[in-house]
This record gives sequence, C-alpha cells and structure tokens, in this order.
Amino acid sequence: MNATRRLVPLQGLRAIAALSIAWAHLHHVFARQPGGPDFGMLAYAVDVFFVISGFIMMHREWDSFGEPESVRKFFVRRLARIVPLYWGVSLIYLYFVLRVPGLTVANLSWDVVWKSFLFIPAVRPQGNIHPLIDIGWTLNYEMLFYMTFGLALFLPRWIGLGALGLGYLALYNSPAWLPSSTAIEFWANIRLFEFFFGIGIAVAFRYRERLPGWLCAASILSGVALWQLIVSGPPIPFLTGYTNVMAYFASAALIVAGAVFYQGPLPRPLASTFNTLGDASYAIYLMHPLTYYYTLPFFGINVSTQSWAYMLFALSAVIIGAVLVHRYFEAPAARWLAHAAETSGKSFKSPAADAARGATP
Repeated sequence: MNATRRLVPLQGLRAIAALSIAWAHLHHVFARQPGGPDFGMLAYAVDVFFVISGFIMMHREWDSFGEPESVRKFFVRRLARIVPLYWGVSLIYLYFVLRVPGLTVANLSWDVVWKSFLFIPAVRPQGNIHPLIDIGWTLNYEMLFYMTFGLALFLPRWIGLGALGLGYLALYNSPAWLPSSTAIEFWANIRLFEFFFGIGIAVAFRYRERLPGWLCAASILSGVALWQLIVSGPPIPFLTGYTNVMAYFASAALIVAGAVFYQGPLPRPLASTFNTLGDASYAIYLMHPLTYYYTLPFFGINVSTQSWAYMLFALSAVIIGAVLVHRYFEAPAARWLAHAAETSGKSFKSPAADAARGATP
C-alpha cells in the first residue's frame, strides 16, 4: 500500500471541516440575529480534525514503528508543517494586540504569549485557558498527540500503540494523583481519545482499502445525523455522560471513515478543488479570525454586518488568502525546514562525508 497516495475525499473533508469552522465563527460574531439560523454546531468540526489527525499519522507512519531514526524524521516533518504558519499568524496577531495600551486589554499576559509559541496551555488574566490566538487551543492538543505518538514510534507497532493508549488513560486520570496545574487541567481531557478513533480507522484501512459508495455515504450521513442529534436534538435517556461523549466521538469517526473508504471516481474539477482546499485547510483554520477582524478593514472595506452578502464576501477572502499563503509561504517553509533539518541530521551522523564535501567535521 502506498501511504503517500492522496485520499481525495479525505482532502475534501479537511476542506469542509475548516470552512465549517470559519463559517460558524463568522456567523456568530458578525451576522447572528435573534431568531435566525444557528450555525454554532459547525464549530464542532474541530473534532473531525482530531480524528483525521489520528488517521493520517497512523496511515503515514505504519512502517515507522520500531525504527529509532523514524522518530527524528517524524518530529522534523511535524514541526516543519505546524510551526511556521502558527508562529507567523501569532506574531501578526501579537503586533495588532500591542497597538492597544496593554496586553490585559486583550485578556492576555506575557506568560500566555511565550507559552503560546511553545504550545503550552496557559491561563489568561480572566481565567480561561486559551493561547494568544483563541483557536490555537486545538494546536495544544495536536502537539501533545504528535509528541506522544512520535515517542511511541520507538517501540514495535502494537506495543507502541498500547503504550500510547495506557499513557492517555493515565493522563486522563492524572488530576486524581498529580499536583494540580494548568497543563494537567487542560490536557487531562477525554478529547485525546478522538485521535485513537482515527488510529482505529487507519488500522482498518490497512486491511480493507475501500467500501461500496453507498456504504460510505451511509457512514457519513449517519455520522452527521448522530452529530446533529447529540448537539441540538432532544435529550436521549441512554446518551448521557460518558456514553454521550463516546457517541459524539463516534459521529466524527463515522464521517471520517466514510471519506477514507470511498475510493470511487470523482469529477475532476471537484477532485482538484478538494485537493487545493484540503492542502490549504490549516491556513483556512488559522487565518480566518485575522481576516475577519483585521485584514478586511485595513483594505478599506466597510460593509454592514448581519449580512449574508458580507459573510460570503468575507469567506471568499479567507479561501483566497489561505490558498495563496499555503502555496507561497506554508508549503515552501515546510519543505525548506524539513530539508534543512534532514541535511543537518545527515551531516551530524556522517562527519567523514561532510569532510569529503569540504565541510568542517
């Protein structure tokens, strides 16, 4: 099986999830009216992203377990992929924040700022646990997953996954036996197990790469229906507490599984759109708040809020900006950093080869 082969429907799901979150935030901040439609449930697409992350990491790194060298490569690729854009957007946001008199006006502190750049949970002055960029809270979970998954690669596959699962169980129960801290309070969250739903889908995918189209569609529709029922439907007696949470995670997993296992044809324009927007989904996610709050006013655009025309215009600006940023900054920066790290790693491991090329050993 070729782990680098593109799964176009999954690319489409990444794009849809990112745009759903962007639309939900835009509607709630700028266009929500009493009695109007509520798109808040679309923001829960972040849970779909967690399942996708679990799937992608397991799918790509299937043959990397038990190979110590693969650990370094994994961390290099993940940091090169995540850090440049996140730091870039964070610096832009910090610039705008510092234009007002004092960080506390923006509910920030320098402790929150530096920890944000290191993906460490921190408490804001008003008490909530959010980084410099509000939506960056998801990156704190993602980076914890990457760190722990990367360490699991030191071990044989099934032992590594078992250790990862036991580690998450220990972390989830850690408030009972570890001193209280902001990081423990934040990370000891059952949401961590959403990554395992994605890992489970990747394991199943290794043994059966495709399912009939009707079954994939049924999986996606079932996931959406269950999601809707849990989020905004009437109370269901047996869906309470832990059972409700697991059903909620299962809804995201059903949606992702439907996209993963569909290997049928797609119209070329749709496939191309899915690939383009899927690649830019990280940029869409990180950049949409800046686009809404800062970029548009700085271009002299003055449109009324609570307007569908404004929402479509703003979302179009997010899409165009994200595609351009991905193509001309995010992707080149990730490639350059990965190549630089790989080159330095080879040099470190082989000083004799460096000397032969004229380098200082």
